[in-house]
Amino acid sequence: MDGRIGGSLLLRRLAALALGCAFSLLCLELSVRGAAWASRSRQDRANRAALVRSGVVRILCIGESTTAGLGLAPEDSYPFQLGEILNARGRPVSVVNAGRSGADSTFLLWELEDNLERYRPDIVVAMMGINDRRDMAPADSLSAGGTAWPRLRSLRLIPLLREALARERGEASAPDGRYLAIDLWDPGLYLRAKEARWYTDISSARAEGRHADMESAARQALAAHPGIFAVRLFLAEALREEGRAREAEGVLRADPAVEGPGAAVALRPGEPSDGEALLAGVSLGLVSDPRADRALIAQEYVRKQLEQLRLARFQLLQSYLRRGALQAAGALRAKMRSLYPRDFSGPPRPFLPAAQNFPAAPGGIRPEDLPALFPGTARNFSRLKQVLDRRGVRLVCVQYPRRDVRLMKALLADRRGVVFVDNAALFDAPLRTGRYGEWFIDSCYEDFGHGSRKGNRLLAQSVADALAREVLPRTGS
Repeated sequence: MDGRIGGSLLLRRLAALALGCAFSLLCLELSVRGAAWASRSRQDRANRAALVRSGVVRILCIGESTTAGLGLAPEDSYPFQLGEILNARGRPVSVVNAGRSGADSTFLLWELEDNLERYRPDIVVAMMGINDRRDMAPADSLSAGGTAWPRLRSLRLIPLLREALARERGEASAPDGRYLAIDLWDPGLYLRAKEARWYTDISSARAEGRHADMESAARQALAAHPGIFAVRLFLAEALREEGRAREAEGVLRADPAVEGPGAAVALRPGEPSDGEALLAGVSLGLVSDPRADRALIAQEYVRKQLEQLRLARFQLLQSYLRRGALQAAGALRAKMRSLYPRDFSGPPRPFLPAAQNFPAAPGGIRPEDLPALFPGTARNFSRLKQVLDRRGVRLVCVQYPRRDVRLMKALLADRRGVVFVDNAALFDAPLRTGRYGEWFIDSCYEDFGHGSRKGNRLLAQSVADALAREVLPRTGS
C-alpha cells in the first residue's frame, strides 16, 4: 500500500514538473512571438493602407527577412520603397510586403494561397530560397499530410534554443582553437592591471564611438605588443568603423599566421613577459588573479591567442567575401574547413557564393546541377509558378544581391512568362566607393546581409526597372 501511494505521489510530482516546464516554454514562446507580432503589426498596417487604393496594379512581395526589412521601419523595406519609386514614375501600384523573417521557401509556399486570397495581386515578386537546405521538404509534400508541420517550423523559440545549444557545445570544446564563442571584451577585469593601460584606452574609445582615438591607441599597442592578436583585431575594427576596410584587411594579413596553414600558436622565447602575462591573465579575462602561476598564465595566453587567431581568420574571410574576392575567400575557407570543421558543418545553401559552397571546385556549383542538389527548392519554385499561372498572376523572381541569376533560372524548368531580376553586380560599384555599412546592416550571408534603407532603395530601383520594362503597362506621361 505504501509503495503504491509513494509511486502515485511521484507520478503526480513528475506530471506537475512536466506541466510546469511546458508552461514555462509556452510563456517564452509567447514573449518571443509578442516581439515579432509588434513588428509585424506595423507592417500589416502599412499593407492595409496599400490596399485602400483602387484602380492600380497590385504587387505582392514574398520572401524572408531581406524582404520583410529586418531591423528597419516598414517604410525602409524594399517593397515599400518599390511602391514609392513606381508611383513617382507614373506607374500607379499598391505594394504589399508579405516577407516573413526566418522563412524558407516551403513556409512561403504554405502561406501563398492565403496571401493570394487576402491581397488579390496582379503580380507576385518573389525573392526566396536563401534559407533553404538540401533536406528541406517541399510545400506540396506537406499538403497531403496536414498543415501542422509548417506551423511548428515557425516556432520562434526553437531556433533560439538551437543557437544557444550550439554556443554551449562550442564553449565546452577542448582548448585547440576551435571555438564558436569568442569573448574578447570581458568588462571590468582590465581595471585590475596597470600594465594594461592600452586596453583601457582602446576600450573607452570603442565604447564612446571615438574610432580615430581607438585607432591611435591600437597602433601604439601594436607597436609595443606585436604578437598579441587582440591588439590587431582592435585596430582592424577601428579601421572598418572609419570606412577603411581594405586597410583593416591589410592589418589582419600582416601577421603571417592568419593565412598560415595551421592552428598552432607557440610561445616565443621570453613570451609572455611579466607585463604581457598580466595583460593576458587579467585584461583579457583569462584568470581572475594576477598572482596566478606563471605557467598557467602562459598556457592560457596561448589558448587565448588561438581563439583570437581563429577570429582574425574569420574577419579576413568576411572581408574577402564582402568585396567579392571569391578566389581568395575560397582558398582561405578551404584551409579553415580543415582547422575548424564544426564551423563549416552546416549544409550548403542554394544561393551562397560558389567559392563558399564548394571551395574544392574552382568553378563552384553549375546551374544545371542545382535542381538535383536542392530538390525541395526546385519543387517550390515550380509550385509557385503553377499556382500563379492558374490564377493569371505574373511572376517576377528577384535574385539576391551579389548572386548569379543563372542559379535561380535553373530552378524553374518552365520559365515562360517569368521575369528574372539580376542583382549580381548591383552593389559592386557602391561597395567599391562607399562603406559596407551604408548598404547592409549586417553580413548574415557573409558577402551581403539585410539591407539598410539605402541598400533597400537600390534593390527596389532594380526591381522597379525590371517591372517597368517588362511587366507594367505604361500610364500617364
